[in-house]
Amino acid sequence: MRRLLPLLLLVTWARLLAQEAAAPRTMLWGSVGVGEAFIEAGGDFGVFMEGTYQKGPSILALRFANASAITTAIVTAISGEPGETAVHDLALLYGRASPPGEWHGSLAAGLGVAWADRDSAGTRHTDSDLTIPVEVQALWSPSRYFGLVLCAFASFNDLANFGGVTIGVAVGRLR
Repeated sequence: MRRLLPLLLLVTWARLLAQEAAAPRTMLWGSVGVGEAFIEAGGDFGVFMEGTYQKGPSILALRFANASAITTAIVTAISGEPGETAVHDLALLYGRASPPGEWHGSLAAGLGVAWADRDSAGTRHTDSDLTIPVEVQALWSPSRYFGLVLCAFASFNDLANFGGVTIGVAVGRLR
């Protein structure tokens, strides 16, 4: 038994060194979701689409997010009063994520372009501006290539701050 103990320690130590030297896992997936969203004080409906690349704990994502105020659009069409009826962003985000597994979480922020649609009595005016997008995601992947994603997102800009919470699907290399 005394002869086996040094051998066991040597094998355990070698395995630990091999884990540290192993290349971080690379994952690539796309996700899309729908849910509740807000524009400044109001809003109704949100859409979220994203392509994400993860290597080790770092993630890089290209996202499109939207918040639409359907109720505001109806009111502005009837009353003729102007109001933001939709705000969108297209952004590049960098963040940190948990290791791949059945449950996965991430937090990211970046820089992008936002544009807002302002409707008034049948006319539409669109403005654009730089935005600072942020997001938090929780992903459950029961398989290696498919999962369900819960995403909370926000976009801070001079046109109209917006955000939302969506639930959707993720497809790609998730583990």
